[in-house]
Parts: sequence; structure tokens; C-alpha cells
Amino acid sequence: MRKFFPVLFLLLSLQTAALGKEKTCTIQSPDGRLELTVTCGERIVYNVRTENERVVSSDGVALELADGRTWGLSSHVKRVQHYLLDEQVPAPFYKRSQVADRCNGLLVEFREGFALEFRLYDDGMAYRFLSRTDDEVTLRGERAPFLFPEGSTAVVPYVRDTPQQHEGLPFGEQFMQSFENTYTETSLSAMDSTRLAFLPLLVRTPGGERVCITDADLESYPGMFLRRAAADRLEGVFAPCPRRIVAGGYDRMQGVVEEYEPYIARIAARQTLPWRAMALVRNDAELAQTDLVWRLASPCRLDNISWIEPGKAAWEWWNGWGLYGVDFEAGINQRTYEYYIDFAAANGLRYVVMDDGWSAGHHRPFETAGDIDLPALVAYGAERGVGLILWIGYLPFAGQMEELCAHYSKMGIRGFKVDFMDRDDQLLTDFVYEAARTAARYGLLLDLHGIYKPTGVQRTYPNVVNFEGVHGLEQVKWSPVEGLDLSALGAVKYQASIQEHNITESSNQSVAYRTVEPTTVRDNNPFLYTDPDNPYAVPVTVLPKGGIYERTDNKMLSYDFRASATYNKTFNNTHIINLYGGMSVNKIDRHNTWFRGWGLQYDMGMEPYYDYLAFKQGMESGSKYYTIGDSFYREVAFFFNGTYSYKGRYTINGTYRYEGTNKMGKSRKARWLPTWNISGAWNVHEEKFFSHVQPALSHLSLKASYSLTADRGPSYVTNSLAVIKASTPWRPTSGDTETGLKVSSLENAQLTYEKKHELNLGLDVGFVNNRINLAFDWYKRNNFDLIGTVTTQGIGGEISKYGNVAEMKSNGVEISLSTKNVQTKNFSWTTNFIYSHIHNEVTKLETSTRAMTLVSGTGFTMEGYPARSLFSFQFAGLNEVGLPVVVNTEGKLSSSSFNFQDSNENNLKTNLVYSGPVDPTDLGSFGNTFQYKGWRLNVFMTYSFGNVVRLNPVFSSIYSDLDAMPREFKNRWMVSGDEAVTNIPAIASKRQRQLNSSISYGYSAYNYSTARIAKGDFIRMKEISLSYDFPKRLISKLRFSSLSLKLQATNLFLIYADKKLNGQDPEFYNTGGVAAPVPRQFTLTIRIGL
Repeated sequence: MRKFFPVLFLLLSLQTAALGKEKTCTIQSPDGRLELTVTCGERIVYNVRTENERVVSSDGVALELADGRTWGLSSHVKRVQHYLLDEQVPAPFYKRSQVADRCNGLLVEFREGFALEFRLYDDGMAYRFLSRTDDEVTLRGERAPFLFPEGSTAVVPYVRDTPQQHEGLPFGEQFMQSFENTYTETSLSAMDSTRLAFLPLLVRTPGGERVCITDADLESYPGMFLRRAAADRLEGVFAPCPRRIVAGGYDRMQGVVEEYEPYIARIAARQTLPWRAMALVRNDAELAQTDLVWRLASPCRLDNISWIEPGKAAWEWWNGWGLYGVDFEAGINQRTYEYYIDFAAANGLRYVVMDDGWSAGHHRPFETAGDIDLPALVAYGAERGVGLILWIGYLPFAGQMEELCAHYSKMGIRGFKVDFMDRDDQLLTDFVYEAARTAARYGLLLDLHGIYKPTGVQRTYPNVVNFEGVHGLEQVKWSPVEGLDLSALGAVKYQASIQEHNITESSNQSVAYRTVEPTTVRDNNPFLYTDPDNPYAVPVTVLPKGGIYERTDNKMLSYDFRASATYNKTFNNTHIINLYGGMSVNKIDRHNTWFRGWGLQYDMGMEPYYDYLAFKQGMESGSKYYTIGDSFYREVAFFFNGTYSYKGRYTINGTYRYEGTNKMGKSRKARWLPTWNISGAWNVHEEKFFSHVQPALSHLSLKASYSLTADRGPSYVTNSLAVIKASTPWRPTSGDTETGLKVSSLENAQLTYEKKHELNLGLDVGFVNNRINLAFDWYKRNNFDLIGTVTTQGIGGEISKYGNVAEMKSNGVEISLSTKNVQTKNFSWTTNFIYSHIHNEVTKLETSTRAMTLVSGTGFTMEGYPARSLFSFQFAGLNEVGLPVVVNTEGKLSSSSFNFQDSNENNLKTNLVYSGPVDPTDLGSFGNTFQYKGWRLNVFMTYSFGNVVRLNPVFSSIYSDLDAMPREFKNRWMVSGDEAVTNIPAIASKRQRQLNSSISYGYSAYNYSTARIAKGDFIRMKEISLSYDFPKRLISKLRFSSLSLKLQATNLFLIYADKKLNGQDPEFYNTGGVAAPVPRQFTLTIRIGL
């Protein structure tokens, strides 16, 4: 008896703890090879295992919100849903005609307003976050750790070095790059922790598993990089959302980020975030076969795909338009392009890619170069069954996307190759989907070059035929003439491998298949089989004798060829030409077989003894006992970039890339966005007269642009047809499973695009030999047809639907000043100052709102006010018993009578008080850097002014022992007469609540009154860092190439903030209040170069 009670108490304690704190769920892959365990408690952790090892796990996935909350820490499970997907999905123009989408899924809903979804396939696992809130959410960061077994190795694509620098932003200099590099094979523990790796990244575990990490369904969210955080631990890193982007890079066709926001993304209400996908296979050959990213991508959003014709292409840029044995001068001219069209027609090629050089300039895409007659070339190709695809740079295309697509689609051009994106932050991923939608609207193919990895947009918008990013061939160069570098690289590879996995009858896995005692173990053993057709069945073994034999055979034959050319030439010191182009051809044939044999008796002469239940279980779970697979991969890629500058005064640049592959897909037509752009730049300092003002005035550049841009609005808004979604309703038994359809939203045909006219004027100027540099930009925007919700009569079943309800005008200035205050041989002092002012006003708003929406703190508006405004009830003081007296929406003083749902426009405009905008109107930064020999001191501050925040709505008519009292309660009303010296209401007595049960409304009105408004202004000491670079003469003795030490302190303190905040941080506020101060961070870094 003494032993029994402690054991019973322990079991009860464990059960109570499990029910109260943690929720653990387990699912298996359809073939039973993989097992996923998810535990939700203080953190959300997962673990993926095979029968013999832990493959990959996480010690806590989470989303960090800008308001201080964290989705994933101490979150409370609301409900858990298990589901099964098993369908064949048509896949037009994919590597196979249809894709089997078979997985076991797990959807965990949390009370904090989010959900987490897991899917486990036979060849991979993926998870994603889903917002369940009805408000926009700002994400400061995402925690995405990946833990692997000790001794794992990795195949790593490090980012390449870039000149872009961002002081104070970890890895800031690595976020803008071409996503092209060679792969480095290394042990995971030896991976360079100071360098980011782009995706996909492959990890090989000691047990032979391959884990290929990537993103899927990457829409309106930054892509993920990886860094090594510990010996066998990788962590996700995400580029912040850009705040300031300028034209730069190759002929100013790239969007260079000069300043980032303090968050990675702003996600819409109920937005679904990208999948963190991991292909889990047993050999490298299976990686080419996996359809994981395609399965996870959003389904095709287009209605008609019949116009898309995949095909091979001829590419003139590869050999610089160089033709031999022809009776005309080859080059960028009409005859040369006609020759390529004839060549394509004679060899059965469907397209000709007109790479960089066809247009009059990179920033003049509506004009053709030389004697090129583009309409005549289109007609010439149409007669021979050959289409034309045009190369264009990112910024020239983005700035006038709608007009370019309309113009060239009407002409008969078949598509665009867009180049030089070189980022994957939220704004860039938004651009990719915007470009895909717009191109498909006009029946155009889209080839993306200088872009991040494919994440599934080819399924959602199959007119996106290619993502290109190849590195290596251009490093092998030959210069036949001055200024021209040619490079070529070819390879042939044959590889064969055989893998055998012998699971003997005495192994742990085989024993697990036969463990049926005691009953508790039997009922929880995932390796046993329960007959679903027998409601009284108990779990039984499918492996009564013997073990398991598995064998995998892989064969691969590949051909690779890549060539490129670079031409840099200056003619007469007047015409500056920079051209770069290349092509690559890749062919890979793979063949693999896999077999699993049940009941092989290793100790009985290798004689098989199998039970038919093993096959019955496999049939019901969708797993196979053998597979045979062949894959044929073909890829051709072409890329080109050209820049022309006249004496450095006027510069034109263009880039083009075209890539073909047998993986490319098709697209249906859908709604698209209208845009156009006119821009120009003048380098005044290159003019002769400028020498008269030098060196006092060092340089001067003027620029201007005017554009009409458009946006289809939030991704969840649709206007084409009624949205009917497929679903699989839950049924108590597997035999009763059925599919269903549900109406998600009605047709909304009148909805049109959000549009914007924008005028930009700017200048860059330098003084005193560029010791002082100033950049000034002014813009004016007129937004119209803005999309918002409108209340209808409910005809058709929708009370609230989306419509074009608003117009807005805005203007602003941005100023950047950098100075070299002191510059000597050993000492320098530089200062950087950034200031921006933003003003906007809603000029038209054809929708209704409620009082609660206006005062709640999230930011809504009325006509004549900024887009995100905060209104308040007018606080009139405390009465003689300490209750708050507030002006209600009817203009009456009250302590209990309030209609928070009042939507009368006159009442709202007359009786609510405009407190100010939610977003700051003036913001920027101020930094100083001091250098003395090897020492470097950086002091960096940020500031923000012009907005207001709502203080925490903590006041109520009743409290409990669980309520935390803020500091304001020290100054509350306590005795008669205190109403003259304080505006903090009394704690209502039970007698007062009994006499008037509505006084709770008065306290709520007080929470949203003018008394609970604070300024959002702040000045923050953002960073102080001190670093030291050891001298070469010292480190050479240690045989180091470099050695540096850096101590960095981030978010040290607030220099200024409104005293009403009582120490709370105004920069990160949540709905109805502000968040706790940003945590201070102290980092010590030692960098050693070998």
C-alpha cells in the first residue's frame, strides 16, 4: 500500500500537468515511414523521426509581433483537427501531368488568434502559421529553428558578398544579392555562422536521410535565409521590410534598399503565411522527384490556360548576335533577328528571346534600338510559328508594368523576361505576384531572372515559366578582343548507387511491430494495425516473424553547359557601354527503384514469412511496398544586361533574362493591374560648366518621375466569379469520408483596381569634395478606387463585401544628409542624418463605420482625416463620487449611457474628438561613427514624431485578484474633492454597481477617451558599438588573414518619450495599448579570417 499511493499520485499529477499545460499530437506519413510529433505548451515544438533516428526537430517556432506579443510562447490550444489529403491534382505543363497530393495533416487553433498547420507527406514535412485575427498584424520577426542529429553534413549555398551596408542591422549587408553561388559541402557544425545561406539548403543526417529546406507558397512575406546558430542548429533569418528604396545597381535597374523598417512584414487579416517546407528523402535522386513545393502552393487563380504554349527558344544574346557565313552585318538589327527567327522555325523552336539591346535604353522600353521594327518582327515570326519574348530590367518593368503589358501584348509579343530583382523581402515577393497577375491578364509569359528560388508561384500563376539563378560559368573567361570576356564550362556526370537497409528480426523496429503487451502499450503503439472495418478490432501485429528488407537503386546521367560574355567598352571617352550575357543548358536523366520486403527471416536462411495484413494496412494508408521512377529534367537559360551612358551625364540601362525548362507551367487569365511610369535623370556634375563651382559643389544629380500604378488590393479580395471551395467534412469513420463544396464569396464584378498617380522630384548633391552629401526627394500621390468593406442590404447572402470606396491624397519629403566632419590619417568622424515627413488625407470615403472602430486604437478614419486616424470620446472629468464623465456620441455628458456601435456619421463627426494619426508623420535617424586606427565607435539613434497611441484600456467597474494594477491607480479618486486634482476614476463599489449596472460602459468610454491618449513621439538610443581590427603585423604571426573584436549594445534606452506612458515603449503598441520596452541586447563578436 505504501508503494501504491505514491505511484497513483504521480500518475494523477502527470495527467493533470499534461491536460493543463501541454498538448501533444502525433501523425504519420501515409506510408508510415515518417512520424511527426507536435507539442504545444510553453513553446511549440515538433520532432520528425524515422524508424531509426530523429531527422529534424525544432525547440520552438513562433511569430514575434510588433506589439510585444509572441504567437507561440505560452499559447493556449483551442482545438486540434486531424485531416487526410488524398487526391490527384492536374498539373498542366509541370514535369508530370498530375500530382498525387497525399498527406496526413494537423491543424492546431490557438486562443491567441492564430493557428499552426502541419502536413506530413511520404517525402516531406511542412508547417505554416495562419492569422485568425480580423486586423492587420505587424510582425517583428519569426523564430524558425531547425535541429539536426550530431554529425550531420550540409550542402550550403552561401550568399555572395555585396557592397550594400546597413549599420546596426544584423546581416543587413547580405539581404540584397543575386541568389547565385556555388554550393559548399561541409559538416553542419563547421558551417560559417557569420554568413547567411539562401534556400534550398540540403542536410544529410548520419542515418542517411536527406532534409532539403525551402519555402513554399511565398506570397506577401519575406523569404527565409538560414544561419548556423549552434553546432547542429540552423535558424531562419528574414529581411526586414524596406522603408526606403532607391534606383541603383546595374544602370539603376535594381531597387536598392537604403533603409529598413523595424519589422519583417505586415500581414493582412486572416492571412495565411508561407510554408516552411522540408523534403525528407533517403537519397539525392529522390530530391528531383519530389513535388513538395508544387503541392503546397496555392492552386491556379486563372480561368483560361489554353493560350499558354511551352516550347524551346533560340537566344541571340548567348553569342552576342554573332553570325558567320551570312551576307549581312550581324548585330542588333532587323536582319539578325530575322535570321534567328528563321533558325528557330527550321529547328522546331517555339520562341526567340530578344535579350538586352533590343530597346533604345534600359529605361526607354517603349522605344527600339537602331533600325529594329518590332511589329514587323512579330509578324515575321507569326508567319513561321515563332513567338518573341522581350528582356527588361526590374525597375523599368515595375514602374510601368500595366502599360508595358498592354502595349506589347497588343503588338503580339509573347512574354517578358524580367531581371535584376536581387531581393526577397515582402515588397519584392508582392511584386512577383503582381507581375504574374498583370502578365497573365494580357496573355504574356513571365521569366524571372536574378530572383530568389521557386516557391510555387508557377502553380498559382503558371504563366511564370521560370526562376533563374545560376553561378559558375562566367568565372571561366576568354578575351578574344579588347573589352570582351567569354567564358564556358561543360560537364558530363554519371552516377549510380545502391542502398540496402536491413532491419533484422531482433532490431528495435521489428520488435516494435510485434509489441502488443501490455494493453496500454498496445493501444498507443503506432506500428500496430487496427482494422477500420471492424469496430471491435484491437491493434494487432503485421510482422509476426522476421524483419524488414529495403533497397534503393539510383542512376543519374547529366550534361551541363554554360557560357557567358561580358563586354565593357568606352568609345572616344563619350559612349560608355557595358554588356553582359550568357546561357546555360542542363540535362539530367534519373532512374530509381525502391522496394520494401516484409517478414524476411535473417536468422532462417533469408526466407520471407509475411502476413497479408501488412499489405492491407499499406493499401488503407496509401503506402507502397515498391516504386519505380524516372525523371527527365531539361533546362535552357539566357540572360543579358546592358548599360549605355553618354559621357556619364545621361544613362540608360536594360537587362533581360529568358529561361526555358520542362518544369514550366501554364496560366489562366485573371484580373491585372494598370501601371505606367515616366522618369529621367541628369548628372549635372558631368557638364562642362559645373567645373566652375567645384570643389565647393562636388556633384549634382536631378531626377523626376511621374507614374500611374495600380494594385489589385489585398490578396484575399476577389471580383471575378463566385468562390467555391472544396472541403472534406469530418466523418466518424474512414468509410464514410466524402468531399464537399462550399460558397466562400459571391461574384463581385464591379470591383476594380486600386490606382495611384505619383509625382517624384529629387536631387543628390555633394559639397566640399563630397565631405557633405545631401539627398532630397519630394513626392505627391493621389490614390483612388481604394478597396474597403461596404455594408449592403444582404442580397445574395453577403452583408459586407468589398468595393472601391475611398480616395486619398498624400505628399512627403525625404532628406538624407551625410557628413565627414573630421578626416585625418588616423582619425575620422562621420555623421548620418535621415528625416522624412509624410502627410495623407482621405478625400472620399463611401462606407460607414462605428464609434468603437474609430476609438479602439487600431486606426480607422473618416473623410477629411489621415488614412489611419485615432478618435476619442471627450473626457469631461470625474463626478463627485469618482466616476468618469464622458461625452457620448449623442453629445450628452454621461457615466453610463454609451452606444459604441453608433454609425451615425453626423454623431461621430460632431461628438468624437480627433486625437491624431496612428502612424508617425516625422521619423528618421541620427548616427555618428568615430574611427581611430583600428578602433571604430558607432552611436546610432532613431526618432519618430507626430502620432498618438492609446493607453492600455485597464480601467473597469470591477476587478478581481487576478488583475494587475498599473501605476496610475496610485493617483485614483479616493475621497470627495479628489476630482479636482486627478482624472483617474475611482474603483467602483459593489453598491454603486448594484444601483447602476451600466456604469461599466462609462469605464469603457473612459478607456477610449481623450484622457487615455499619449504622444507616440520618441527618441531612442538604438545602438552603440565598439570594434577593433587587430593590425596585420600582429595577426600574421598567428597565421590569420584577419582578426576583429566587436562589442555591440542594441536598444539601450529611450532618450525621450511621453511621460504618460509610464515607461511603456511607444514604438511597438498593441490593440488598445502599448507594449513593454524593447529588450536590450548585448553582443560580443570575434571574427577570425583564416
